[in-house]
Amino acid sequence: MRLPIDDGALRVGWIELYTAGKVALQEDDWSLLDTIAGEIGEVITGARRRVREARAIYELEQAIAEERARIARDIHDGLAQTLAFRRMRVDLWLEWLDQEPERLRAELVALKPLLREQIAELRRAIFALRPIQFDELGFVAGLHRYIIEFGTQQGWATTVDLNGIAACLSPPIEAICFRIVQEGLTNVAKHASATAVTVQSAQVDGGLQIVICDNGHGFEPGTVTNTSDHLGLRQMRERLAAFHGRLTLLSQPGAGTELRVWLPIDVRQAKWQIEKERQ
Repeated sequence: MRLPIDDGALRVGWIELYTAGKVALQEDDWSLLDTIAGEIGEVITGARRRVREARAIYELEQAIAEERARIARDIHDGLAQTLAFRRMRVDLWLEWLDQEPERLRAELVALKPLLREQIAELRRAIFALRPIQFDELGFVAGLHRYIIEFGTQQGWATTVDLNGIAACLSPPIEAICFRIVQEGLTNVAKHASATAVTVQSAQVDGGLQIVICDNGHGFEPGTVTNTSDHLGLRQMRERLAAFHGRLTLLSQPGAGTELRVWLPIDVRQAKWQIEKERQ
């Protein structure tokens, strides 16, 4: 005989039972077998859920590790080299102290906003290195907290609506969603001079759409190049291409910027599930 194993919504397998001879099962026997099948279904469902959660944590930690490596490169190529250059300028300033005091004054006045910008960049790097408690809060709640804390750190008025993100995304989709939001917010902090940012999600055309809007000074999208300042956008497009996703950047000078990303969740979810079952 065969008994179905369900997780409450979907069939996850079957139990095959054999007897030595013909046995007439009573109603109590069938009830017991149904109970056993139900218990096995719960065990299988719980094990699969734990595997998904562990995989999600691993993928997110990988994404965070990559981001930390990028931040380390940025600090080395940016802040560290700038400080080294300023250290060399100090010797020149000491000469100007008596010989050209007005020139020294002008140099120090110009230095102040540069230092302010570098301090802001260092604070962004420090914030990005903080651990995110996705394992404790769940992905959606953890992402919500990350956005709010990032906005608070930047002094933004932040609005967040993540109701469009399903609670059962596959780990690869969760990882790319996190990287999109992280890179999008970092770009706003670096380039937009914004005071308000909105992050929204929605189910659109069988996929997940994430939109990040700011009220910054905007720019001409055609002027964006693959320089180090916009390397994150190029990497984002490459990641989305692997998932058959799309990235749209809408902006104009003085009118803020909108970053719109779409991912075909259903296709990727099905493919991920098939691969996991094969494993």
